[in-house]
Amino acid sequence: MKSISVCMVVKNEELMIGHGLDSVRGLADEVVVVDTGSTDRTVEKAREAGARVIDHHWDGSLGKARNAYLRAACGDWVLVLDGDETIARSDLAKIRRLVERRGVIGYCLAVRNYTNDYDLMWNWHPNDRSYPREEKLSSCHGWMKTQPLRLFRNFRDLRYAEGSSVHTSPISSLRKHRGRIENQDDVVVHHFQYLKGGDGFISRKQRLRLEGEINHLKQFPGDPHACLNVAKTLFAEKRDEEALKYLSRAVKLDASFHDAYQLWGMIEIENGRMNLAEKRLRQAVRINSASADAWALLGVALVEACRFREAMRALKKAISLRPQHLLAHNSLGVLYEELGMYGEARGQYRTALELHPKFGPARENLERLTKADGNGAGKRAGE
Repeated sequence: MKSISVCMVVKNEELMIGHGLDSVRGLADEVVVVDTGSTDRTVEKAREAGARVIDHHWDGSLGKARNAYLRAACGDWVLVLDGDETIARSDLAKIRRLVERRGVIGYCLAVRNYTNDYDLMWNWHPNDRSYPREEKLSSCHGWMKTQPLRLFRNFRDLRYAEGSSVHTSPISSLRKHRGRIENQDDVVVHHFQYLKGGDGFISRKQRLRLEGEINHLKQFPGDPHACLNVAKTLFAEKRDEEALKYLSRAVKLDASFHDAYQLWGMIEIENGRMNLAEKRLRQAVRINSASADAWALLGVALVEACRFREAMRALKKAISLRPQHLLAHNSLGVLYEELGMYGEARGQYRTALELHPKFGPARENLERLTKADGNGAGKRAGE
């Protein structure tokens, strides 16, 4: 049986680290925790849980800190967690089966970043009751999906890029070895950063991240993903024109970079430039016709441009690809309202609110339409 080292880099994670280490009990043959200067009970809790703790001087490089656990890990495979992440009990046996497969050297696992903040940039999904315990613990209505490399063979020469980005990965180093790297949606890492301070905590984290992302890009100027990461952070800071410069750079490095075109389209919508938004989003759906987010955004741009027939097709395409697409349902409601189809509009707003009860735009749209009904407006003949 292949052995597994669970590894993490932490600082001041006393709130959740116990949950994370307990969640991999019975799976981990060893746990290696690299602490970068905690001043709370993180180290104490890690040692109580049986982890081997390595003190690491923090110099701004997450890659260096992660390489510290790679040097220390003794397992055949490495499973990477953050200090505020867990694995559901139902997924532990799946991980055991994954590491026994032949020909595979790494898995990009689905990460659920729980939050109430709906943001298409980060691929938001409503809770679906597939992990009821974790969903309840999160206190959130949904999660943003990412899929980084989190489970991989522990080759002795494996290293993370030692830049300052939080997105540093050993995937380039891993690809030097023979074997496949696969996406794995059936095993989920549950990320509970929202419990550490809600939307305000996440916003502060974004602001602190920007300097590191820019420094990382200086170190790796030919990496289009590094350009995208800077652009995302600038967009979150409402620095749109600066973000566009980095997106332009990203697509020059990789002309088929779907995520860059999608974010570019989103920024153009935010700034009311619907023609430019349509151009970028059509590029995105040409690159990836299965991108529900890009179709939904294209529908939004077309609604704003009063091109209702095309907007209808785009929004229904998004919903066909992802039936629980919050933005597509709300935007389809707006479109139905524009067409005087008020009953259908109410249905779409209600569907959006079922997916996310705190989604402000759908709530405001439904309240406005209900108020119009009370005033004798907002009704078609026969309603």
